[in-house]
Amino acid sequence: MIANFDHVKDNGADVMCVVGGSLMFRHEPHRPQIKALTEMFKKAVKVAVNYEIKMAIENYIDFTADEILQKSKMLNRITLGLNLTMAISFAYLMIRSLIWKKFVRYTFATNV
Repeated sequence: MIANFDHVKDNGADVMCVVGGSLMFRHEPHRPQIKALTEMFKKAVKVAVNYEIKMAIENYIDFTADEILQKSKMLNRITLGLNLTMAISFAYLMIRSLIWKKFVRYTFATNV
């Protein structure tokens, strides 16, 4: 992830979408995954600040809405936020409840 920061800046972007889960681990306990991801993102956040890049975590329903927010809140909200993948995550969350309102201030990007 960090190795791509130069490419992000070279292309004139200031937001980089990143993933924080995998179908392979979807049914594994989430707490250890969140802990490992938090450590990984802690390192990336420190470097992203220097590049003036924001990272937007994508979620393809690997984690619950509250788990996604937990990841974002544990780190630097200015540098690490969310990418709402409209076709999948947002539609799913709308069906579940109006949880999406929790995401508004953390959202850096969307896919439609």
